[in-house]
Amino acid sequence: MTENEDIEKYYVYTPEKFYKHSNLLIEKIIEDTPESEPFDMILCIARGGLVLAYYIASKLNISTFYTIRLRSYHKMKQNDIEILQEPPWEKMKGKKVLVIEDLIDEGKTAEFIYTLLKIHKIENYKLALLVDKQKNPNITADYSIVHTKKWVLFFWEKEYSEWRNLNEYN
Repeated sequence: MTENEDIEKYYVYTPEKFYKHSNLLIEKIIEDTPESEPFDMILCIARGGLVLAYYIASKLNISTFYTIRLRSYHKMKQNDIEILQEPPWEKMKGKKVLVIEDLIDEGKTAEFIYTLLKIHKIENYKLALLVDKQKNPNITADYSIVHTKKWVLFFWEKEYSEWRNLNEYN
């Protein structure tokens, strides 16, 4: 397999692409959000959504920022979802919440989050992410930018020098 064939199997998020797409995502959120009804807080799905959530929080001036830490992937294989840390659900009731994740793959994490929001009676929320792989037609983001079936590599996951040897992900 040549380097070009290997790279074509992945959607690589460089810093430049991240900022360009993040700003497009922010534009979509602003266009859809009345000035009189801004988001009160961000719920970030960690770790994947941390960089994006911080960037959006800064740009939209949203100072209340909670995280939920989940684990579902190990070496590119999705397993059962495990909650590592929960946010203060009671502080989200009656608030407008922007849920942020880096991507939706099979939609299991998003389904899990939607279930938790329902259990905790959080009703006013929207999901924003960069990549929707569209593998689950029942789960879609309110705001997304990229639609791809490829495995996504974000610039913060690997050093650029390591990207030359992408075969390790096969």
